[in-house]
Amino acid sequence: MDAKDLFHEATKEANSCIARVKPEQLKDPTPCSAWSLRDLLNHMVYEMRWVPDMLAGKTIAEVGDQYDGDLLGDDPVGAWTSALEAALRAVDTANLKSTVYLSYGDYSAEHYIRESASDMLIHGWDVGQAIFSDLLFSKPAAQAVYDFVLPRAAEFRGSGLFGDVVPTKEGDGLQIRLLAFYGRQENWQTG
Repeated sequence: MDAKDLFHEATKEANSCIARVKPEQLKDPTPCSAWSLRDLLNHMVYEMRWVPDMLAGKTIAEVGDQYDGDLLGDDPVGAWTSALEAALRAVDTANLKSTVYLSYGDYSAEHYIRESASDMLIHGWDVGQAIFSDLLFSKPAAQAVYDFVLPRAAEFRGSGLFGDVVPTKEGDGLQIRLLAFYGRQENWQTG
């Protein structure tokens, strides 16, 4: 699956959960133990707000702190939708070979788009868990994310952004293995 298609699929899957978030759920816990659902949604909007700037070749210093703080206001789903639409436009017109200046080095736009898609797919699952709704990844999207992150396992582990790998057993499907890589356990609410 190419990077742009992966981004579309991952954000579509995340959106399927986010669109069902109710205001009374925003204080609920998520698999991201330090974040309430509102915190998680704010993080996702934050990440999507960066996409157009990064794909336009801006540096982190140039973007600065303009996306810090509460990006959700009184309409978290609307904030997500607006940020997502801008990100999708930027991805659709991106030159995949152009350079993106990330905090940990300079990478291709293709790399950045795949990384962003991976983040949205997993966090979409997190949202689904928080609202007691299972998100079943499309097999092509799950495989594309797995193929992207697995060779970078040590790099991702060293970032401190991932939970401990959850043990899996022989015969576990791709989604369970992918979630385990990200430190997630299937059926998080029920353990």
